[in-house]
Amino acid sequence: MHGVRADYSSSGVKICEWNFVHGQVHGKVTDYYDKKGSIKLLSDYQHDKLHGKVEKFTIKGIKEYKESYDKGIKHGVFKTYDSKGKVDSEQRYHYGQFVEQQ
Repeated sequence: MHGVRADYSSSGVKICEWNFVHGQVHGKVTDYYDKKGSIKLLSDYQHDKLHGKVEKFTIKGIKEYKESYDKGIKHGVFKTYDSKGKVDSEQRYHYGQFVEQQ
């Protein structure tokens, strides 16, 4: 498979959009809440593995968390946000190893 694939609910609402290169998930993946296109989750992939950022949002569009990966391994800053979208906690990882909490 090569190109964009979209998955739909039984009622015809797009729930996910994937990018494929040579049969592997590669690039942006977007999950949706509803027919309005409210974004639930944004993920970056490279060769079927999380690579880059992952961001989750509430149905109202407020960021819940932001994570960072390198070839499927936790790497970088992981942040959680409160109900108003302000940073609640922050953790750092170095290639899968927990480094610190702020």
